[in-house]
Amino acid sequence: MTSAFATKVRRGLSGQMLFYVTLAAALILTTAFCLSVYVAAQRADRQMVQTIEAQLLRVLEEDGISGLAAAFDTARTVVQPGADRLDVALWQKRGDTERLLLETAPGIAAAFQARTDRIRHDDIGYRLQIVDVATAARDGPLPMSDVALTFGLEAPTLEMRRAYRTIAIIVALSLSVCAFMAFLQGLHWQHYRRSIARINALLDRYSRGETGIRFEDETPSPELRELGGHLNVVLPRLDALFEDLRALSAHLAHELRTPLQTIRSGVRKVVRESDSDARADLARSIDQNIDGADARLQTVMQLFRLQADAEVTMTPGVALGAVLEDLCYDFEHDIEQQDRRLVMDIDPAPQITGNTHLLELMISNLLSNAAKYASPRSDVHVHLSAQDGRFELRVTNTATLSHGFGETAFDRYAQGQGHGSLTGHGLGLALVQAIADKHGLDASFGPDPTDPSQVTATLAGKIEMTA
Repeated sequence: MTSAFATKVRRGLSGQMLFYVTLAAALILTTAFCLSVYVAAQRADRQMVQTIEAQLLRVLEEDGISGLAAAFDTARTVVQPGADRLDVALWQKRGDTERLLLETAPGIAAAFQARTDRIRHDDIGYRLQIVDVATAARDGPLPMSDVALTFGLEAPTLEMRRAYRTIAIIVALSLSVCAFMAFLQGLHWQHYRRSIARINALLDRYSRGETGIRFEDETPSPELRELGGHLNVVLPRLDALFEDLRALSAHLAHELRTPLQTIRSGVRKVVRESDSDARADLARSIDQNIDGADARLQTVMQLFRLQADAEVTMTPGVALGAVLEDLCYDFEHDIEQQDRRLVMDIDPAPQITGNTHLLELMISNLLSNAAKYASPRSDVHVHLSAQDGRFELRVTNTATLSHGFGETAFDRYAQGQGHGSLTGHGLGLALVQAIADKHGLDASFGPDPTDPSQVTATLAGKIEMTA
């Protein structure tokens, strides 16, 4: 519950409000500190008064009235050393009359008889303290029940003046710093709001179709510079994704139009056909067209996810040779059925970090591409080797490519020429390139420089270990 409350408060506080809350807390702490300085000075002041009273009584008890007078006549600092002014008045009572025995400054006794807490005499402020001599000397060797003693300490005392100066300096500094910080915060808030307004305006323009706009590097508010940098990275990526989406939509419309028309035509033929065997053949043809359309759709979606930076789970220690051997054995029968032969030279040792499913999909596309475009009664060679911490996978077949196809083979929707006619839906090698990029592999495709009749697809990369 406490955590939920803290989260709610944190979400409800804006940056500016948080600043002013912090500023108020600082002022409260400053006030508390000043109050503690004042209380400490008051405590020291009371302790000094008690010390003076005790010293006066001690001198009076030990040396009597004459000794106290002599102490003040000799040196005023005998009773209270320091810079605070101390004056004393001493009377002896005889019935209703009082006889002045001691005053430390001319006329001070008359001023002290005002019996108020604070007086002024000769432009000096005093705080008066009446000493109960009778009670203090009751158990002493010489009772002094007829003695009245009053002393006045300069007010405010040195300790209090120091405290006032300290408090004044702290308050002045605190108010100056707080005012300066509030001024800077006000300027910063104006800059921040202007920067937010600029970002909102640019995003609004971007949402209306101006996708080429970018944020300036120098933003008035420093906190938004990193945000502007990230947006400059994200916006081009969004442009690319939107472009990919438009291309995907156009390609899907193009690729699915023919299968759908074929399926529709096949359904009409099934409806019109009366012969059961012919209807069965038509149904199988329709099913094959549906499978082909589904395969194309899945390939397109897989490619789009990979190129959209979808997260891929990588597993260490994938035995690339074992994966390649299993796929070659799966393809061997199909290749032989097409009047071709599969020749394998596979090193089982290389192990890499990768996604097994995607690696199988990538190699399957290479094998399928080689089998589809290889010349009749030719060999498809599969070679995997490892050396110096790297592996190389080559799939080679005899084929004739259209001019310049090797340079564009990995482009999306590129089409190759096999047996004199265009075939394929132009995504197989693009998918190979996308998966290779996800695994940090180098992919290449093109004719062998030493034998232009041989076409080779090559994958190379670092190996994790060898078995």
